[in-house]
Amino acid sequence: MANLGSWQHYNRDASISITLLGVFFVGLRFLSRHLGKVPLGLEDGLIVAAVLNLFVIFALDIEMVKYGLGLHQSTISMDSLITINKLLLPAEIFYCTSIILTKTSILAMYHRIFHIHRPTRIAVYILGVITIIRAISLIFASIFQCTPVARAWDKFQYPGRCINLKDTFIANDVVNAITDVVILGLLIGRVWKVQAGWGVRMGAVGMVSLGGL
Repeated sequence: MANLGSWQHYNRDASISITLLGVFFVGLRFLSRHLGKVPLGLEDGLIVAAVLNLFVIFALDIEMVKYGLGLHQSTISMDSLITINKLLLPAEIFYCTSIILTKTSILAMYHRIFHIHRPTRIAVYILGVITIIRAISLIFASIFQCTPVARAWDKFQYPGRCINLKDTFIANDVVNAITDVVILGLLIGRVWKVQAGWGVRMGAVGMVSLGGL
């Protein structure tokens, strides 16, 4: 039989790397708050909640790898495949929740900094509503992707129908990328209007753009 290969170590390494990077950058955020003696705000609580979601996603990913995620489907037992699918459902939900918390944290920071500028404040509210509604709709799509719900993890035992969740997530990623660009553009626009020299503004825009990456 041909060697079908295993992506398990890539899945595991990616989960560990993303989790560590998230903890590292949020840690830097709180360090800068401490050194600058800046009081904590709503955005800090939201980003901590996002990191807690990240820990849950990490635990679910590692558990799925344990049951065979990353192996070719033909090499995984039916019981293990069902378990992976059961774990995948809450992972999708926590992923959506993490997006809500991260983006609303950024928007809360924008609101705190630029709240006196009415157009920016309105834009923050609109983006916040779009982010929350989109993520909640995606959570419902994940939970009720199949009728009955149990068909999501066992299509053999539970007859019924399922939506194409892959296309749903692709469409979500497109909207997610657009809102990311708008959020980043909102900040760049405000930074560019700061009363400072051209070089200072370019440097600030460069740092903001790097942060967007």
